[in-house]
Amino acid sequence: MVILQIGSSNQVHAMSKEIPPTSLTATPELAIGLLTDQVTELLPLQQKIASCASYDEKISLVQSLPHVKEFFGKNPQLEEAIMSLPVHLRYVVTLVVALNQGQVLFANWQDVPERRCSLEQLANTLYETERFYDYMGGIAGYHVKTLELMSNQLAKKAEPDHAKLLLPPSTDIRQDSLARKKMVKDSIASLGQMAEMYVVGGAGDRLALVDEKTQMPLPVARLGFAGHTLLENLVRDLQAREYLAYKLTGSQVVTPIVLMTSHEKNNDAQIAAILDERAYFGRPKESIFRLLQPMTPVLAIDGKWAVRGPLEPILKPGGHGVIWKLADEYGAFDWLVKQ
Repeated sequence: MVILQIGSSNQVHAMSKEIPPTSLTATPELAIGLLTDQVTELLPLQQKIASCASYDEKISLVQSLPHVKEFFGKNPQLEEAIMSLPVHLRYVVTLVVALNQGQVLFANWQDVPERRCSLEQLANTLYETERFYDYMGGIAGYHVKTLELMSNQLAKKAEPDHAKLLLPPSTDIRQDSLARKKMVKDSIASLGQMAEMYVVGGAGDRLALVDEKTQMPLPVARLGFAGHTLLENLVRDLQAREYLAYKLTGSQVVTPIVLMTSHEKNNDAQIAAILDERAYFGRPKESIFRLLQPMTPVLAIDGKWAVRGPLEPILKPGGHGVIWKLADEYGAFDWLVKQ
């Protein structure tokens, strides 16, 4: 299995260039205290939520919180709109208020054009995040864990890691030898048993890649080099290895490819367009499998969610490590077995 990534993203986003600087002015000591206080406040809530067996129990729990009641008492129209949502969507939206993000995310929400549609879109996005991070307590667990990691990072305190690395036997391939030549030959002959996974959902903000005509941001997969997109260059490199295997063994193989994409900068749609434009690079359409990376809220250093405006949190792709969970949930492993 070969894994390559394009772009960069972290599972925990402590800062973003889109966050106003006013929230980043606290000294490390003050920030640590602020974050620690929030963890102390929210951890019991996260644990209570984890003990709930259904969304009905969860929504009853968060709606019963005094600060949630107070918030909706001041925003009855918002409460009415949320109450019309299905219970699982109602829960994730109300949870935002329970996590003390109501004033951040819902400020001036009534001024949003087609606010009903925007609220539903927000709820569905939050639910996808909730569902994906269910193993760590959903959005509540993600939020609290992010606060803890931010506090630890500011305090330069590393979490204990009890893992032990068992190093495999190694061979110095810089030294020419018959053993090295045999390993190279054996690896080429084994290409038919290999698959490749390309992590192409990263934001790649540092490249500042934009469409020359529309000035809209583009994903890193669209980066042009030597007349080809970066994504196509990855596949061309694979095809060169496949051709080498054919010349050496006489057998032609088509290596299955798993692509992890995301919604960031219209990434998934752009990659789908590249595949269509290039006719899947001359490969069978069924030899390429796409996974959609979840989007996660960005937290500022004060523990508040970063937003672009009402009902519009700043979201970034989750970390590259989520590829294994996604592959399991999307059925990529079963697909690979069939290949």
